[in-house]
Amino acid sequence: MRLAITVSTVALFAITAPAWASSSYEVQLIARVEPFCRINLPSEQTINLIGGNAQIGVVHEICNTANGYDVFARFSNLSGGELNVGGRNYAIDSAGNSLRSSDNPAIQNLSWQIADATVVQPTAPIVMRVTISPH
Repeated sequence: MRLAITVSTVALFAITAPAWASSSYEVQLIARVEPFCRINLPSEQTINLIGGNAQIGVVHEICNTANGYDVFARFSNLSGGELNVGGRNYAIDSAGNSLRSSDNPAIQNLSWQIADATVVQPTAPIVMRVTISPH
């Protein structure tokens, strides 16, 4: 009985693949990543202008969309001036809004400052709200 099992096992392993069988294979893998954008401010603090200028601090932004993204900053109680982001200036309009766009995905830590801005009501605080949106 033991001899029969051994012979059939040897015969099974002796069978080779047919001549038409391919020895290489191709696998196509497609990954889809959902759009993801996030912006982190140094803190939720009021902004104190000194001579129309203020340091906001380092802002961390990340967005993985291939077509880029927009960063919209809205300052309450602020009119005009410029928002300096990483050495580039963006206008702050008379309503306290500033828009910055990127045409590429990015992960960045950028220093933000306000320059030459005017407080609308000197006794009210200046508060900044920021959003980031994919294109």
